[in-house]
Amino acid sequence: MPPDSASAKKELDPIVFELIGRATSDWSGLDYFISESIWALALTPPPLGACITAQIYTTDGRLRALLALLKIRQADQKLIDTVNDFANEIRGPAEKRNRIVHDIWTVHEDTGAMLKVEITAQRKLTFEVKEVDLSRLRKDVQDILDCGEEMQDDQGSDFCRASVIAKNTAASTSHHTSDL
Repeated sequence: MPPDSASAKKELDPIVFELIGRATSDWSGLDYFISESIWALALTPPPLGACITAQIYTTDGRLRALLALLKIRQADQKLIDTVNDFANEIRGPAEKRNRIVHDIWTVHEDTGAMLKVEITAQRKLTFEVKEVDLSRLRKDVQDILDCGEEMQDDQGSDFCRASVIAKNTAASTSHHTSDL
């Protein structure tokens, strides 16, 4: 049973909360850029598109939708490959983000060591308390931040900036429902 979270959180170093917040906020930005691209490819105004993409809970789900739209819009294969490569590259950082955001963070009452209660069941159950070094947490958060930066660099902007995608694909093709 995890320790009482109310008392444990008081003892955590405030930097832990800052790092959790950075990981959460930066990943939300990444999801937003992907959603923006989906809206553009779907030729959907952002408020209407947001009603749809808000129902896609994972980054992987958003990337799958983006890839499907790129293929329907007959995007350049290089662009599709870039998105596929990015989807593969962020699997590790995505799992780190999930563990940072969803695990219970606490402090060992005797040693003062930082701990997390990790519970996952991705093909195998993990249900354990793990000691986490602050430098390890910083490294994991940096890996997450790097994903967001990659999305905003020249390569990332090829598929995540809605205006570029719309110009290169959606605007140059017109599919009707009967064509699909």
